[in-house]
This record gives sequence, structure tokens and C-alpha cells, in this order.
Amino acid sequence: MITCYIGLGGNIANALGTPRQHIANAIAAFYASPHFANVTASSLYQSKAFGVTDQPDFFNAVVKVDTDLAPLA
Repeated sequence: MITCYIGLGGNIANALGTPRQHIANAIAAFYASPHFANVTASSLYQSKAFGVTDQPDFFNAVVKVDTDLAPLA
């Protein structure tokens, strides 16, 4: 198994949910997958957009996982 750190983030809501919900769904998918073990998620962080500031705030998190997948998989 290889340990990976994966950044998650977004600021766009759509018919499938809010950015918070998208991140929560992604984290749930890591927990549910047989290819990932020892899933640990950071807190959810909200930050103002940088550069192009006339857009919604961003939500970000990081997951630490152990995986049996190859890098390109």
C-alpha cells in the first residue's frame, strides 16, 4: 500500500449539491472504495477567492489514504 495525500476543493454549486456536499461525497467515496484504507480527512476550510475575487468562497480539505492503485489509476 502507498500513502497518498489528496487535495479536494471547489466553489461551485450545481444540481448535485453545494461545494461542502461535493467534498463530503468525495470523502465518503474514499471510505467506500475497496482500493483505499486508513482514510483520514482534514477539517473543511473556507477561504475567499484569490485573484478573481468576484466569485463564491472556496471550500477545501485534504484526505490521507493508503491505496493499492497505481498512480495513473
